[in-house]
Amino acid sequence: MSNRSQEAGATCTRYTAEVSEEQAALYVLEALSKEETSDFESHLSDGCAVCEDQVILNREMLAAEAFSAFFQSPPSSVRGRLLERVREEEQASRKTSASPAPPTARRPQPSIQLFKNWTRPPADTSDFYIRRSGQGEWESAAPGVQFKKLAVDSERSYVTMLVRMDAGAAYPSHRHAGAEECFVIEGDLHVGDEVLGPGDYQFAGSGSDHGVQSTENGCLLLIMSSQKDELI
Repeated sequence: MSNRSQEAGATCTRYTAEVSEEQAALYVLEALSKEETSDFESHLSDGCAVCEDQVILNREMLAAEAFSAFFQSPPSSVRGRLLERVREEEQASRKTSASPAPPTARRPQPSIQLFKNWTRPPADTSDFYIRRSGQGEWESAAPGVQFKKLAVDSERSYVTMLVRMDAGAAYPSHRHAGAEECFVIEGDLHVGDEVLGPGDYQFAGSGSDHGVQSTENGCLLLIMSSQKDELI
């Protein structure tokens, strides 16, 4: 979940934790019926932080291509609902007189590129400052991926940041608006067929496409990149 519900210690007043996770997954996969979708969106509009965070989490997992394992072996309860939904749609398609259901309005998917909105803190007015290891906050960008801001060059739209990835985490493909530099501090980083380890350095030029980056055992990276990069 995002920090919003964690920090508030929020609980869902309608669903148990297990049902909330299931409903959010089915909602993102568009596997709920029209009535269930309307009911769940009404619940979200009431301000349930827990279910909203579950929806955001599932959408980010989908964007990060981390749902592949879920599709290969989904929980039995979700698999059953998906099969039921498929059967319903097949039956509906045979009824030629039935009019197509209106498209369901979807909320904009949040960007996992949190660094796009970073600005230089007002306190950093000098050209020389120090960031201690314990300073700054880790921000959750995608499942298992966190960013920590070190510096922002607003004139060039460039950021310097630490990126921490948990074991099995992945970051989606993206296109560089400027040169990107990546230095592996700890762990392993997989980019295509290449595996980088501690002390390895990676450079990607402006306009280049970066494939999915993943890690088996987790890693800590130092990255300097443009704030104008775009997901592919």
